[in-house]
Amino acid sequence: MADFTDPRDPNALGWTDFERDLVALGRSPRTIQSYRETCQQLADHAKGVDLLSLTRADIQDYLLEVRTLRSGTRRRASAEGKATSTEQVHLRSLHRFYAWAEAEELVARSPMTGMSLPKAEEKVIDVPENDDLRKLLAACAIDPATKLPYAPRGTTSTP
Repeated sequence: MADFTDPRDPNALGWTDFERDLVALGRSPRTIQSYRETCQQLADHAKGVDLLSLTRADIQDYLLEVRTLRSGTRRRASAEGKATSTEQVHLRSLHRFYAWAEAEELVARSPMTGMSLPKAEEKVIDVPENDDLRKLLAACAIDPATKLPYAPRGTTSTP
């Protein structure tokens, strides 16, 4: 994997400046790690070429590779033209990096300009029935006198 800490890496200086700006903006360590991983993967895909020299086509090729590496239902969802959350994270990370590079005048124009997020796959979440919720709440009830859970029916409670 690309190593942005190696001064011989063509992306080391740009990444260091970008990361410093992210820290100054108060971005979380996890957000910064996510941006780093995406940029490192893009650098690997581009065989170590300076990220600031990549074209829109180079980045699209990388994003297509990300899409095809997904498996199972994610691949099926992508084939239907809907992005997985992973694809969206990669695209957002690259948008942020290249927007920063454009603002810093490291690139004349972001290769991400005009690139929009694919529609995300819908995640349907099953909602428990009211009767099931009542049973769950009853099972979690606390006896105010003893501060202990109520004993299941047919048993006795021992404090």
